[in-house]
Amino acid sequence: MADVDATVGRLLVGAVSHGVRTPLHSLLGFLELLATTDLDPEARTLLSEARAGGDELLAASDRLLILVRLLAGESEAPRHPFSPADLLRDIAITAGPDGAIWIDANPYLPASLRGDAESLRQLLTELATNAVRHGATQSRIYAERASAFNANPVRVRFTVSDDGPGLPPDALRQLTGADDRVASETGQVGLFLARRLARRLGTELSVARSDDRGTVLIFEVSLYDEGENHLVESVAEPAARTLKVLLVEDNSVNRILAQRQMARLGHQLDIVTDGESAVRAVLDGDYDVVLMDRHLPDIDGVESARRIRAEELGRVPARRTPIIAVTADASPGHREECLAAGMDDYVAKPIRVDALVDALLRAPMRQSS
Repeated sequence: MADVDATVGRLLVGAVSHGVRTPLHSLLGFLELLATTDLDPEARTLLSEARAGGDELLAASDRLLILVRLLAGESEAPRHPFSPADLLRDIAITAGPDGAIWIDANPYLPASLRGDAESLRQLLTELATNAVRHGATQSRIYAERASAFNANPVRVRFTVSDDGPGLPPDALRQLTGADDRVASETGQVGLFLARRLARRLGTELSVARSDDRGTVLIFEVSLYDEGENHLVESVAEPAARTLKVLLVEDNSVNRILAQRQMARLGHQLDIVTDGESAVRAVLDGDYDVVLMDRHLPDIDGVESARRIRAEELGRVPARRTPIIAVTADASPGHREECLAAGMDDYVAKPIRVDALVDALLRAPMRQSS
């Protein structure tokens, strides 16, 4: 598969990101709401098939974006701080059916690391979903410190294992061989992406075992410790309660979807449509949480968050309003850029109600942080 021109690659990325993902997230959101209504068995079966098809289309668009970037020779993605525990949880939620992917992080792994989180996330996702395609019913992703406790950068070892029948020989050659033409001959796009992503991260995939007992893949990456030997901590969820929520969203369809979702969840929702209005509303209001879109008609969501945080620092008494980024943008490093600007959490479009509920449950705990 020949590499594509960089300019063409950027055009394709923009077309898929905004021309496909934005309307698709709205479609999937409304399908999820439709599932909460009274439907006869036949209609519910049709709805289930429609949602499954939409999920496959969304996953395909994500992989297409990664593939185009890699083939266009895009330089290494920006390095931003990220939580390894949150990254693993996201993969467990999005990369397979409920219970199909177990995640585990050694407690001596730093709570915050800096590196190419988007490439790492996509690599682990490809490995986990590939196991399902090759017959596994369950996969496990384990992250551990592979370097001395005081070393920085930290060498982190990831082990991805499954209970499948083992990878066929052509798949093993794609993961460990030096000839990428194997991928074009077999059409195994996921394995092709995994190998390219591993290279981008400066590592190679090692097959520790692949037989009728399953497959075990191992790789190590160097990441920078952002804290002073902080350990991974679990956070208990607070009790559910009615929240006062501010939505910052300029798309009318997305606003309607959010109104329906919040009504279902029993939360109070106010809406503004641009960044300047969002800054004023947060500073003048008393919101429990802000849902902030990235792309806005004036200042974007990242700059809006920066301005809110700057103003909050100078106020007495101090108050920190939790801000959750909500966006369909799939650009590398986007999640980390939002967090670096002062946002507290990130929910990717299409918004799943369960993911939104989890983010809203975590939000009030951040007001005093």
